[in-house]
Amino acid sequence: FDEMRLKGISYDTRDNAYHNFLNTNPTIKDKQLYRTFTLDPWRFWEWKEWLDHFDRFTLPYISEEELRKNMRL
Repeated sequence: FDEMRLKGISYDTRDNAYHNFLNTNPTIKDKQLYRTFTLDPWRFWEWKEWLDHFDRFTLPYISEEELRKNMRL
């Protein structure tokens, strides 16, 4: 799920979509959310996001390569 705040796809939209996904797919095994972005403190324009939605930045990191590998299994 990609967040695009300027297009109206925000953090809250992602959160609601994930909960709906879990409700419609109760048998899914891995319910952990992951982040696919690295934390770059020099990106000062994201500092407000760190404060407002800190839990987004505490999600476990998974690389794009690892995602592709898991999708092949």
